[in-house]
Amino acid sequence: MSAGADRLRAAKQDAVRRTDAGDPGADEAWSRVLELAPGDPEAHYALGQRAGDRGECAAAARHFRAALTRVPGHPQLRASLALALEEAGDVRESEALWRALAGDARANMAEAQVHLARNLFRQRRYANAHALFDAADRRGALGHPLLLAAYAACLAHAGRTDAADGAFRRALSLGADAPGVAREYAAFLIRQKRHADAAGVLDAARAATGDDLLAASMLLACRLELADWRDYAALRAHVVDGVAAARGRATDIVPAFDFIGVCDDPALQLAAARGWSASEVAGVVPLAPRTRKPRRKVRLGFVSSDFGNHPVGRLAVALLERLDRNRFEVLAFVTTNEVPDAYRQPVKSNAR
Repeated sequence: MSAGADRLRAAKQDAVRRTDAGDPGADEAWSRVLELAPGDPEAHYALGQRAGDRGECAAAARHFRAALTRVPGHPQLRASLALALEEAGDVRESEALWRALAGDARANMAEAQVHLARNLFRQRRYANAHALFDAADRRGALGHPLLLAAYAACLAHAGRTDAADGAFRRALSLGADAPGVAREYAAFLIRQKRHADAAGVLDAARAATGDDLLAASMLLACRLELADWRDYAALRAHVVDGVAAARGRATDIVPAFDFIGVCDDPALQLAAARGWSASEVAGVVPLAPRTRKPRRKVRLGFVSSDFGNHPVGRLAVALLERLDRNRFEVLAFVTTNEVPDAYRQPVKSNAR
């Protein structure tokens, strides 16, 4: 064996030993391996795993790509790259990788299908995710509370309310402390107008004092709906102070309209609104500019989730009625799938 091969073998042994021991110097050790053997897939994989563990998902993806140039098509590397890309926000490329793995006999196809379902759920493509989750649940493959909660949310979007409730309960029974499970179940209950049940779930999850600001704000909203003033000042201060801290975490998002009811500081209201709106349009790609023909009328579009028995729906009618149809073409878009009620008809009559 050559001296170069001996040095490489010794460097790898040292890197593996440091990795197994949790030594912070493991990154440096694997980098030395790459100096001796540029492009070494084992070193790139190890560095990618370590970067991913630190939350450095873009760096992890770069290492996994580099490893794949040496071992193209390797199932574990492709799966690791898909996970890193997804966590880095590139859900579309991640989706393509999961789809390929779900049809690759060399990979764990069933596991790839579950990951694909979760990916589609993150893209809010609930109908597509629903079918995959259904199949996985029949196989007994949804043993993690976060996967069950995602499945429950898809069931809710499909109108399968009882099944969704059952899936959320199963998720809680598997891991009541799993991040976000109680919050997602509470959000489902709130949409069902079951504010007391939602408050109970959030109370059990200790949302009033926990680090999940979104859960705390939901509990505050439920308490206000129920005229339950227990610990109101402390809970309100927790939510307002959290918005003021501007930590920028996904769990620091606060529903903007709920926040208006507990805080009259315009700067904080704007911060809450910006955070909430950014979460609602995440992943939306603007359409490319198009050449438009001159219009005789100005086209006005109104978008709301509340064109029904809601102050927005009731007050919007007066505005829509007064718009000059000789000057404006009026359209209204509703963003929910709620059953239309008598309050929506006047909006529909004054727009298209």
